[in-house]
Amino acid sequence: TVTDCRVKENQMQIVIPRKLINMQNKSLQLQFKWVDNISSGEKIESFYTDGDAAPIGRLNYVFTE
Repeated sequence: TVTDCRVKENQMQIVIPRKLINMQNKSLQLQFKWVDNISSGEKIESFYTDGDAAPIGRLNYVFTE
């Protein structure tokens, strides 16, 4: 369960407890991509032709601690 979520202007922050994802005593690396407004989630090509994705194309964000 996400314990906290904040939205301010064009930014969103979520808090996910490490215990929830079994990462209490481990290094963390998160890879993620934000997508919205795609017409169909069934075809991977929709990421290139429909809606908005950040970052663009096949890239993704990586967070490493």
